[in-house]
Amino acid sequence: MATECRSTFFNISLATIVNKWLGESEKMMRVLFDLVKHYSPSTKVLDEIVSIMSSRESADSHEAMRRLKTELLIQHDELVKNYE
Repeated sequence: MATECRSTFFNISLATIVNKWLGESEKMMRVLFDLVKHYSPSTKVLDEIVSIMSSRESADSHEAMRRLKTELLIQHDELVKNYE
């Protein structure tokens, strides 16, 4: 699909983004979206995204995952606003 659209293809596994150090996962998410913006037009695929995109209010959700979800949503909203 990306080739036909002549866009840069990013296939990112969440294992690449998730980091045990505080704040590093969110930093990696920002870097990913910065790359997506820089190499526009681009297509990004976040493999296994369903595993972290449960409800943010879930009682069993870890604080680090809540922060990562929030960063993902912020970056996605920013990306969408830039292309409207």
